[in-house]
Amino acid sequence: MVELFKDTKKRVVLEVGFGDGDNLIATAINEPSSNVIGIEVYRSGIGHCLINAKKNNLKNLKIICFDAVEVLNQHTPNNSIDTINIFFPDPWPKKRHRKRRLISETFVLLLKSKLTNRGLVHICTDWPDYNEDIRKLFKHIKNFKPVENIPERTQTKYEKKAMALGHVIYESAYRLVL
Repeated sequence: MVELFKDTKKRVVLEVGFGDGDNLIATAINEPSSNVIGIEVYRSGIGHCLINAKKNNLKNLKIICFDAVEVLNQHTPNNSIDTINIFFPDPWPKKRHRKRRLISETFVLLLKSKLTNRGLVHICTDWPDYNEDIRKLFKHIKNFKPVENIPERTQTKYEKKAMALGHVIYESAYRLVL
């Protein structure tokens, strides 16, 4: 996946499930010296993001339309990503569906293998129980340390909807320290 760029020595930022891409575009604009990659399965969001990427003439942004787990497993070298952003993944709120949640122990271990030393995972959700599960996972998995000064980001379309409904936004970040 990192080979998508001519300069593979640059810092790599990955956003999994970028929605309509507002944060992804902002990241590419604000970090011109980084290689920025977005993985999304919803074509309408990809289309919106591609239009904005072209408007902004972004050369440091690549978009992949595929399942993130498969891309990470099959096409991403270990120790190759500096930051992984996952903002508002599907919470699958019904108990019987929770096994479908993206952020699981297996997924976090996969992220751990792809992150560079001192790499960062940045997560947002508006579901309190999902947030609690995420915090427990990162506490349980060795070498992840919670980050107090969470990086700034652009508010997502989904986040704006959640806030309009009065939902609390839970934001956390974890650094891999080997």
